[in-house]
Amino acid sequence: MSGLRNLGKVFGEGKGPWERRLLVLLLGGAVFAVLVIVGAYYFDHATESDAFCGRICHANFPEYTTHLISDHANVECSECHIGPGLWPKVEAKIYGTVEMFAQLTNRYDRPIELPVERQRPASVICEQCHAPGTQHEDQVRLISYFAANEGNTETQTDLQLRVSGDDAGDEPGVHWHVDNPVSYVALDAELQDIPWVGIMKNGELVEYNSVETPLTAEESATLPRRDMDCYDCHNREGHAYAKPDRSIDEALASGSMDRSLPYLKREALKLLTASYSSRAEALQEIAGLQQFYRSQYPEVFAAKSVEIERAVAELQIIYSYSIFPAMNVTWEAYPDNVGHTDFPGCFRCHDGQHVNEQQEAIPSYCDTCHSLPVTTGWQPEPVAWLPDRPAVPHGVDDVSDCVVCHGQSAALPAPISHELFASESCLLCHEVMPVTGAPQVPHSLEVAQSCTTCHGLTGTEPYPQGHAGWPDESCLLCHQ
Repeated sequence: MSGLRNLGKVFGEGKGPWERRLLVLLLGGAVFAVLVIVGAYYFDHATESDAFCGRICHANFPEYTTHLISDHANVECSECHIGPGLWPKVEAKIYGTVEMFAQLTNRYDRPIELPVERQRPASVICEQCHAPGTQHEDQVRLISYFAANEGNTETQTDLQLRVSGDDAGDEPGVHWHVDNPVSYVALDAELQDIPWVGIMKNGELVEYNSVETPLTAEESATLPRRDMDCYDCHNREGHAYAKPDRSIDEALASGSMDRSLPYLKREALKLLTASYSSRAEALQEIAGLQQFYRSQYPEVFAAKSVEIERAVAELQIIYSYSIFPAMNVTWEAYPDNVGHTDFPGCFRCHDGQHVNEQQEAIPSYCDTCHSLPVTTGWQPEPVAWLPDRPAVPHGVDDVSDCVVCHGQSAALPAPISHELFASESCLLCHEVMPVTGAPQVPHSLEVAQSCTTCHGLTGTEPYPQGHAGWPDESCLLCHQ
């Protein structure tokens, strides 16, 4: 111990070899510690950067690409996928090491699985920036649809989205779920199949069970219940893959593509929905749009070559941000729960098939969250909302798909704004009326091959002129 007294002396003044070695060791340790700390800081910063996650880790390239054009483009990956705290950062490094090994050995899923089980609560992640109690004004949405015909005919759907609702609670709005505790049980990893929903009302739990797939007693006791939060609707926030049809409509509406080019919607949709083995092949085939106009519309090609080139470039951009052949990723790869046009979304619970003990269903009317959609020609301002909902004038017990009769190419097509609606949504707005006055079928149906054999317009007992084009499946909806 006495030798330690010499440590305070100038290096070399009366110090022995042991003391000099100790000083060197301490100085070297201090330098090493500083280098480790600085290195760890920059390593941590680099491995949590968007470029590392998306460009070095190729399995995440589709997510990285869609993030670049999202509303969260300025938010780094780690802020949402790791969040605050030391231990979440350590966990992320552990999982990241496993994923890096899968990347290096080419043993990752295509497309990659959703890390739902590792998500931190929205109260920890989303509420770093978004205050849940914020009131939002209603939003007017003007949505343009273009037909796949020569003139790219435009129709527009106007609706008013009720986000926060009113203070009195008469119109709850989409964010009703923010202020009211809701829990649910899902049977699948992507949280799409929801047979049970629980809502706290006046301090009591009100349970809603699916009529079609009710939980068994064992499932009810063992399956985990999730508390609903932001993710349950905004599950693709920052990483949304646009549907080609929707992207084309937006490009035509904004003027990025010239709507006066004949059949542009039809040809663009063909090119974007075709199957390609690689991105390079897809971009090359999309460039073939010029050949279509050169051969089919030479005068248009001569007069609008610049507009055609611009349309090609826009379609190539749309493809590059929504379809990734190497990862088997298209707009259909991951369900997007916002809305209910492309995926079940809201209808996972608001389908009219979840009822409580009093047989009351979870509200499922269109005007619960938005006004009734109105389809019109081009309008510079939104029009007044349609107050009436056309009734269904026939039975629906044996109907498997409304599109058979009401698809765009069927006998009685629904408005074009309904083109993306699922058949399950029809009865949320349209009430079924009792069938009256339809003549009964006076013979056995066991040997009948087709109703139109006898009752077609050229048959022995032709049906009324207005029934032309209706499929056989629809006859017994009215005629018993």
